[in-house]
Amino acid sequence: MPLMTIRLGNGKWGTLDLDNPTGGILVDGSAVTQPVSGIVNIAAVNTLTTDTFTTTGIGATYTPSISYRSFALQVKGTGATPTLWTVILEGSIDGVNFSTIMTHTQAILETILWTGTNFYPIIAYRVRTPVLTLGGASNIVVTLLGTT
Repeated sequence: MPLMTIRLGNGKWGTLDLDNPTGGILVDGSAVTQPVSGIVNIAAVNTLTTDTFTTTGIGATYTPSISYRSFALQVKGTGATPTLWTVILEGSIDGVNFSTIMTHTQAILETILWTGTNFYPIIAYRVRTPVLTLGGASNIVVTLLGTT
């Protein structure tokens, strides 16, 4: 029985059984199932890629079966905070020519950067690091998350 925790329109939290999404929602830890009415929209959240860089370069190209509407990009140094970096998320409609979707720099520190809505269908994604000074870090790990 896979479960998903969701935030309800009334501000409360609920638990939905994904095998039986119309069977009801457990609200705020209650043992009593509340009926589901209306449409339940569930956005898929997937880790598109995790790339590790020790120098500048281009990560693996990811070609999902769906196009993502928004992204989260996290840059973390291993062992220490890197001195300087620029990490760019790129998208492509043909898998060959890529354009910038978002950029993460050391000014943002080691936090997660979120994008707004992507209105364009994209068939391929990749992460590129044109600038990287590790300092005391042994590498950087870049994690890309996408939602539909």
